[in-house]
Amino acid sequence: MCTENEKTGRRVEHKSESVGSAKTQENLRAPNHEEYQKEVDLGGVKVWADPELIPLLKALNEAGLTTRSHCCGHGNNRAWVAIKLDNITGLEVRKDESYNEVLVTWVPNSSICGK
Repeated sequence: MCTENEKTGRRVEHKSESVGSAKTQENLRAPNHEEYQKEVDLGGVKVWADPELIPLLKALNEAGLTTRSHCCGHGNNRAWVAIKLDNITGLEVRKDESYNEVLVTWVPNSSICGK
């Protein structure tokens, strides 16, 4: 995952270990989450997930955006989802006076586009 450093304008890559993500061979669980996370099927791969993010993780994976790891924030106001860049064709940060957004283009699963 990359972000742009506001001071230098350089892209910064953020790496994290897989905690419970789709398309991995191992079914990993975050430390100290044993009683909190729930097992869920994401595209044929069973993973451990924070219950609050299961609908989002399912939607992203069904659309063809493979999630790698995630965290609901656990009350600290900093939730996140890491998405693998395997089929991402474009990633653009757009800023305006009224909004900040990330435009992501990807090759979708044929099932969501009726092909």
